[in-house]
Amino acid sequence: MRVKSAIFQHQGCRPRVDRGAAGAFQQFAGGQRIIALAEEHHIRGTEPAEIVAEATTSGGSEEAFLTELGSRIAIGAAAVATLLDPGLIILGGPVDQAGGARLLGLVTTYLGRLAFVRPPPELSTTGDGGVLAGALEGALQDVRSRLAGIPWWPS
Repeated sequence: MRVKSAIFQHQGCRPRVDRGAAGAFQQFAGGQRIIALAEEHHIRGTEPAEIVAEATTSGGSEEAFLTELGSRIAIGAAAVATLLDPGLIILGGPVDQAGGARLLGLVTTYLGRLAFVRPPPELSTTGDGGVLAGALEGALQDVRSRLAGIPWWPS
C-alpha cells in the first residue's frame, strides 16, 4: 500500500493537460515558451505573434530568436511527418503568419535536416480560421453523406 500511495502522490504533483497545463510541445514551442525566448533575446512584446512579428522586422538577436523558434517548430513538424507521412505540412495560426516567409524558410531548412520524411511546409492562406473552416467542411460532408446514404470518407 505504501508504494501505491507514493505513486498517486507523485502523479498528483505532475502538471496535466486535462487540468490546464501545457502539453510537451506547447512547453517546447508554444506561446509561453516564445515569450520566454523573447526575454532571453531581449525582444519586447507581450503576445507571441507580436513578438515574432517584431523579430522579423529586425536583425541581430532577433535572428537568433527566429532561428531557435524555427528549429523548435521543425522538431514538432518532423515528429508529425515521421508518424503520419503527410504530403504537405501547413503552418497556420497567428505565430506562423507573423513569422511569414522568414520563419517558413527556417522551418523548411531544419525540417530537411531532421526528418526522414520531408513533406514541404507551407504557410496557410486561410488565416486564423483555417482549422475551424476544415472542421465545418468535414461536419457538413458527414451530414450530407448521412442524408444521402453515401459515405464521404474512403473506407
